[in-house]
Amino acid sequence: MFDKNTGELKNELKHETSLQHFFNRNQTEMDTQKVPDLLLSLLEKYEEKQKDVIKRSLIPATYAYQIFEGRKNCGRDKLLRIALAFPLSIADTNRLLSIGGFNDLYVRNKRDAIVLYCLEKKIGVVDANILLSDSGEEIL
Repeated sequence: MFDKNTGELKNELKHETSLQHFFNRNQTEMDTQKVPDLLLSLLEKYEEKQKDVIKRSLIPATYAYQIFEGRKNCGRDKLLRIALAFPLSIADTNRLLSIGGFNDLYVRNKRDAIVLYCLEKKIGVVDANILLSDSGEEIL
């Protein structure tokens, strides 16, 4: 996908005197993908139907379709519901969160650790919410 790793880009940026030169030189290294584009590619990758993922996400259908179409921006929890509804790999979930402008799942955070466990075990939204609630954490 990219020729340079993140560390190389950080190093270049650190030593760059002009931000515009950095962007001009690294135009193909910038991640410009949007949530709807990523969701579409994930539907293909996981051989899922949008309506099935939306149904399993427990997000109201109209709102969920707007997320998939890019007409609505959503919060981290909605993206996590979608990730559990696929279910996505942890790497794909973190990519979805990153593209959406949110932090990756962090195993040292109790709530995130529960979500990571659910993704790893392919536990759906309802059972994930039960685990979260039973652990004293806010549900998705």
